[in-house]
Amino acid sequence: MGCACSNQNHSKEPEYYNSNSKTCHEPRDSMQHNSNQDEDVVVAQYDFQPANENDLQFRKGDRLKIIKETGEWWLAKSLVTGNEGFIPSTYVARAQTLEVERWFFKDMSRRDTERLLLAPGNKPGSFLVRESETTKGAFSLSIRDSAPEQCDVVKHYKIRALDNGGYYISPSMAFPSLQELVKYYSSKF
Repeated sequence: MGCACSNQNHSKEPEYYNSNSKTCHEPRDSMQHNSNQDEDVVVAQYDFQPANENDLQFRKGDRLKIIKETGEWWLAKSLVTGNEGFIPSTYVARAQTLEVERWFFKDMSRRDTERLLLAPGNKPGSFLVRESETTKGAFSLSIRDSAPEQCDVVKHYKIRALDNGGYYISPSMAFPSLQELVKYYSSKF
C-alpha cells in the first residue's frame, strides 16, 4: 500500500500476499455505512482467493459480517454476495476503525516513515498518520515536503487528543475525528 497521494506500492499486507496498490484519493465506502452492528462488520483490506471449499472468497473493499471469531480464521458472511465461509482475520479490519483508512500506518516508526515517504514514487504532499512513539494516545502526521535548494524532507506533526473527544494539531482548530482532521488538511494542500 502506498502513502496517501502516491502511486507507490508499500505493502502493509503479509509478505506472502500480493495485491494491487491503492491509488491516490481512492474512494472508500467503509466510512459511509453506519449501523448499530458495525462492530461485527469488517472491511476487506485485500483480495482473498479460497484455498478450500470452506473458505469465503472476497475482494478488497467488500464488507463482511463476522459470525464467529475463532483464532486466525473467522466465520463470516459476505454482505455483497450473501455467501458464508472462513476468512483470514489478517485480511480484514473492523469497519469504523482507523485500520480501514489507506493513510493510517499504526505501528510504523518515525525512521521507517521517513524512508517510506522519501521513496521514489512518493511526491511532495504524500503523507501518512501513525501512532506516536513518544506520547501514548497521540498520533503523528508525517508529510513529504520539498525544500528549496535541498532534497525533499519529511515533516512530522503531533496530533493530540482532546479530553472531551476530538483531535488537533493546533489548539485553535479541533476536529471530531482523525478522519475529519485528515480531510481538512488534505483539502488545503
